[in-house]
Amino acid sequence: NTFGGGHNMKNRKVCEIFSTSQARMLFTLEIKAWGRSNIRE
Repeated sequence: NTFGGGHNMKNRKVCEIFSTSQARMLFTLEIKAWGRSNIRE
């Protein structure tokens, strides 16, 4: 049971890292798009 929990935690950690890196990428793209539209005005 403890091993299963540890394995689950490991998977969750990987998911968190993956999702945060994806979110960071989207965040950067949005910042760039916002900056571009800001410059245009």
